[in-house]
Amino acid sequence: MVYKQIQYILVILSILLLPITIHAQQPAQQSEGSKNADLQNLSIIEKPQYQDTENLKKELIEQITLKGKDTVKSAYTFYKDGYNQYENNSLSQALANFQKALSLVDTPSFHLAIGNINFLLNDYKSALISYESAINGYKTIKNKQGTAIASKNKGIILHNQGNYKEALQLYKTALDIDTEIVNEKAKAEDLRVISSIYRQNNEIDKAFSLLQEALEIDKKIGNAHGQAKDIGNLGIIYKDKGDLTNALSHQEQALAIDVQLGYKIGEAEDLGNIGIIYSTKGEYDKAIEYLIKAYSIYKTANYTPGMAKVLGNMSIIYLSQGNYDKAQTYLNQAKDLIKQ
Repeated sequence: MVYKQIQYILVILSILLLPITIHAQQPAQQSEGSKNADLQNLSIIEKPQYQDTENLKKELIEQITLKGKDTVKSAYTFYKDGYNQYENNSLSQALANFQKALSLVDTPSFHLAIGNINFLLNDYKSALISYESAINGYKTIKNKQGTAIASKNKGIILHNQGNYKEALQLYKTALDIDTEIVNEKAKAEDLRVISSIYRQNNEIDKAFSLLQEALEIDKKIGNAHGQAKDIGNLGIIYKDKGDLTNALSHQEQALAIDVQLGYKIGEAEDLGNIGIIYSTKGEYDKAIEYLIKAYSIYKTANYTPGMAKVLGNMSIIYLSQGNYDKAQTYLNQAKDLIKQ
């Protein structure tokens, strides 16, 4: 009875983690030994994207004849203040300044910025409305890069909400645009995201092929951060296929890159995924060792979603060993972190 209760709560826990970053679910068919992968992370996009400064300034220049130079300048000042506050994690203040900017000048990049803050504040309904306004605005002014960015940001939310069909359509729209405007870094990112949806639909071969294409692009343009994501995600798919040797090798390669880059959150994800692989192999002591390392990094970074995810996986490991007390303890800790 306790076992079933904890299993049920863990499923709820994995769902609650979804809005923070994009987490890929395991394929529908799982062996008993792979249940601990329910909270496994597939690295895709960490946060919603903004329009670049050059394109934003072009938008605002076009508004000068309508609104006047002083009004446009004031709007841009509010926007810059909002962006600085966003970078300092002062989200409510950022939202207020972005809204002030929009009240002065109605331009798609301001809608995009407001959507991004609402996204981070978990107000997904408002975020989706803002993203739709941004997409329509970018299409009106024929700004293809902006259309791609807003489409992807909207797609992140729909993806997290399980609306894979519409999310896939948005990501494919972005992929077509990024291919057309030769934005190779963005194209590789698009391929990673589309791959994740195919994986969630249990179309593993398609997912694998797209990740290989993304990796080729990231290698060509020297994007080490992207390479780490691609290699780590390939490792997760190898695990799906039951090839734990290649799964472990790829996660270790991703870890080496993230350590070299000093990307601590990526390092923690890699360590966590290595722990999950060892757990699947039945090497529970090693699994716990790697998960504790991941937890330590997340804790230092004060990244509670990562901490909760690790604790959830540790709970599943202890559950599989029949240690229900420890499983419940770690599960409760994970739930407490999510409530914060």
